[in-house]
Amino acid sequence: MSEQLLKDPNTKMTKMLFQQILGNSYEVWEIFEKSLSKYDIAIEWRYYKDGGWLGKGLNKKTIFWASMSEGSFSASFNFLNKPELRDNFDRLDIQANIKKDIIMTPTGKYLGLTMNISKKEQLSDLYKMIDFKKSIK
Repeated sequence: MSEQLLKDPNTKMTKMLFQQILGNSYEVWEIFEKSLSKYDIAIEWRYYKDGGWLGKGLNKKTIFWASMSEGSFSASFNFLNKPELRDNFDRLDIQANIKKDIIMTPTGKYLGLTMNISKKEQLSDLYKMIDFKKSIK
C-alpha cells in the first residue's frame, strides 16, 4: 500500500497540489471527482490528527474516505462486519485483477475495504463499490 502524503495541517488542498502528487494519475482523479455528482456525492477535505488530510465522500452518510499517495489515490470503504456483507461483496461484478487489490481487513465490528486507483480502467470497479456502499442500509 502507498503512503498517504498529506500530513501537514497547513497544506492547502489545491488542484496544483493534487497534480503534483498524482502525476500521470491526476487525469483519473479529475474524471472520478467530476463523476461524483451523478452519485450525489461531494468530497469534503478535512485534516485529522491521526490520519492527515482525508476527503470524506458524503451522500447522506459517509460513502468513502479518499487519500492521496504518490501516483495514485485511494478510496476506503467501511462496513459493519456481517457475514451477509462478505457474501454480497464476493458476488460483486468487479474485475478479478482489481478485486485482488482490495484490502480486506476486519477491524472489530467493521470491515475496511481500500482500493488504490491509478488507471482509468479501475474507475468502473470503484463506481460499483460506491453503488454497493450506497445500497447498504
